[in-house]
Amino acid sequence: MDQPALKLNKTTKMKKHSTLRGIVDNTRAIEAFEKLQVNINLASIDQKIKVIQITSSIQDEGKTTVAVNLASSYVQKGEKVLIVDLDLRRPKVHRNLEQSNENGLVDYVSGACKKEQLVKRTRFGIDVVLSGPKTPYPVKILESELLQNLLEQAKNTYDVIILDTPPVSAVVDPIVVSKYVDGVVFVVQAETTKKSIIKESIQMLENAQATIIGTVLTSVKDKYTKYGYKYRYYYSERED
Repeated sequence: MDQPALKLNKTTKMKKHSTLRGIVDNTRAIEAFEKLQVNINLASIDQKIKVIQITSSIQDEGKTTVAVNLASSYVQKGEKVLIVDLDLRRPKVHRNLEQSNENGLVDYVSGACKKEQLVKRTRFGIDVVLSGPKTPYPVKILESELLQNLLEQAKNTYDVIILDTPPVSAVVDPIVVSKYVDGVVFVVQAETTKKSIIKESIQMLENAQATIIGTVLTSVKDKYTKYGYKYRYYYSERED
């Protein structure tokens, strides 16, 4: 079955500022993520979507930018937010949130740091669990009971938990993580990612019974502006 989230029928836009690393602060960007947040909330009427996974087909499509700015959008609405960097192979959340990648998940699971050292508060009002050092066993970390217990306990403390995960076509990691979440936001870079790879990645998520609640399209050129690029974030509810 084709993925209805690729029907780009609800649009918002934001202007690109350099590489958009970290929390963006221009009005259009803020409005874009506010609209994305609202549409995520509307994706489930019966139950609040609390644990959200962010992933993509391939590397460098902007998933971490989406993850941290979506988290910031929830914070601005008064929600208590935790973002967890589960991209253990190419972690970027720490750079976006201006943190040193120390005392992270890998340290915690291996016993190198205590739980009390794990969660860090950022100046953006977002709490974060970082990845920690590289590990040769990322899947074992993601399948660990310690991680699952951590996420379950976090549900009692936080209104929203956002998980930044690797691209679907690259490794099995995001498929493993999809078991722990209420919904997946799928990020696609315009005019870069092949449709065949997008469809294959979505099919892999569906085969794992993941609930894809929307798609974000990044890096859309605006031929009418003289000031570089604009980013458009497209969100569409999943249809049966």
